[in-house]
Amino acid sequence: MELRFAGLGRLRLDLEAQSAEVDEDIDPRAAREILLGPGLLLLLATRGIYGIHSSAIRVDGRCFVLPALSGSGKSTVARLAAELGAEALTDDISPLLLHDGVLRLRPRFPQLKWDEPLRTPDLDLAVSAIVFLQRGGEALALEPLAAAEAMRLLIRDTVAARLFPPQLLRAHLEAMARFAESVPCRRLHWPEAAPAAFAEQCARALSLLARV
Repeated sequence: MELRFAGLGRLRLDLEAQSAEVDEDIDPRAAREILLGPGLLLLLATRGIYGIHSSAIRVDGRCFVLPALSGSGKSTVARLAAELGAEALTDDISPLLLHDGVLRLRPRFPQLKWDEPLRTPDLDLAVSAIVFLQRGGEALALEPLAAAEAMRLLIRDTVAARLFPPQLLRAHLEAMARFAESVPCRRLHWPEAAPAAFAEQCARALSLLARV
């Protein structure tokens, strides 16, 4: 399959051979973004590994995946959680797969927003919960999500899903249903506040996660 990215260049993928290439004359920075973004995401998806637009943190040995729309604060929450003693595992894309019925995170995926995109740890972690961040609301609160709603949000937050060919798209929908049923799913309401209050909000959020 061949994909064109306006202003960047072309990506050619052989999903069976698990290979990806771009035009030889493409700008090196654009080549990196294409190959380590949609190129890698599509190849991983053929193996049942899906990139979710999310941060991920590890707290007291438990792994939490925090999907959200752009600008919802997932990077901020991960950074603040790290300052409070948690471990920030991913910032922008979290690769998830279901292995032997267990939802797992493999965080060693290029985090292109980081100064050192490949400094993520080479781990394979069982996911304790998926917590969707939502800005707004009157108070910080954690609410349960039905599997059907969690599946819908996971489909929304799968990076590069709009590029999937039909056979991969079908597998993706089935995988998101299984992901949503495999672990507790929650929605974390994060009320608007002054930046000075974020650290306290994050500390309260971590205390809520400890109860999941």
